Amino acid sequence: MEYILHIDTSADIGSVAISGGGKLIARVDSVEPRNHAALINGMIEDVCEKAGIKPSALSSIAVCAGPGSYTGLRIAMSTAKGLCYALDLPLIVDDRLSLMAGAYLYKRKLEENANIAAILVARENEYFIGIHNSSNVTVVSAKHVLAAEMLEMLRKSESLHIISSAERTIFYELSVSISHFEEDITFDYNYWAKLAFEKHQCHEYVDLMTATALYLKQVFTHK
Repeated sequence: MEYILHIDTSADIGSVAISGGGKLIARVDSVEPRNHAALINGMIEDVCEKAGIKPSALSSIAVCAGPGSYTGLRIAMSTAKGLCYALDLPLIVDDRLSLMAGAYLYKRKLEENANIAAILVARENEYFIGIHNSSNVTVVSAKHVLAAEMLEMLRKSESLHIISSAERTIFYELSVSISHFEEDITFDYNYWAKLAFEKHQCHEYVDLMTATALYLKQVFTHK
């Protein structure tokens, strides 16, 4: 069995998981919000124990590199890279917006012309956005934009599915029909387990020396 350790501290609640052969085996969520640095190592020990394996049995490590909390992203990436160096393992990097969109498609079959927009609040009037089509091909790569630019991007879709941490009210002025709106930023670990295993089998790893978190944040001047 090829085991993969998954690490995500991009949101308030961090989580780690173990998958084997593309299937989720065990998962542990943090008990305290925004306390990733103090909890992450204990969580990894707990999830390995829960899965019944030792860290030496791992085949690779997958990390959610963002976008999200700046500090949280640094903790996840540094922890993942440290374990990769210590255990001589390859690193798989995924972004949260793609995981949100992919997990949404994992549960549903959408119309051919549909787009899925994964959106996270960055700051007031600023958002992280990534758009994928119904075949899970990237239409717009993860980026940091102002609200006006985000809404203009969304207007280009004929059929739109939105997964967002923002309230639905900000999307009311759209001149397209929103087929479905889901106020949620979670993603399915069953999907991530499948995706990471596929990447592991295809050796889609990143260079440990150059791998960085997906911070994305630009500096905007608000009038």
